[in-house]
Amino acid sequence: MFELFAIMIPTAGIRLGLPILLAGMGEIYGQRSGVLNIGIEGMMAVGALAGFLGMYYTGNPWIGILLGICAGGLLSLVHA
Repeated sequence: MFELFAIMIPTAGIRLGLPILLAGMGEIYGQRSGVLNIGIEGMMAVGALAGFLGMYYTGNPWIGILLGICAGGLLSLVHA
């Protein structure tokens, strides 16, 4: 029982923390170029919501991915 628990907790932590890690790494590159962007989490949330709604209403995951990318990109234009 302990072995299963000892494997599940780190695995869940990696799975749930990976999107924040990737966004943080992207923000590091942005800050090194001189741009301060504190709205990355909002862009991620809007992209995730648009991707989910696009996939839910169309039933096509590729359209959901495309809508998520477009929504995140459009919100980043506000920052630009």
